Amino acid sequence: MIHQRWKQQLGIGERTGGRHRASGLTELLGRELRACGREVIVDHLHVHLPRVLKTPTVYPKQETAR
Repeated sequence: MIHQRWKQQLGIGERTGGRHRASGLTELLGRELRACGREVIVDHLHVHLPRVLKTPTVYPKQETAR
């Protein structure tokens, strides 16, 4: 019996300021595919670049209902 291996590639990206949602989604998807028995390699494109931290946005304190 001959087993064929198919190499498939999936790219997930986001625009600047995307808060790294694509990275998180990629990790979750990879974990789920591995749980289904698939061989998965996750490669983050810009992991070698320094991360630029922005000043956190301060939201006004919300009133709690009484």
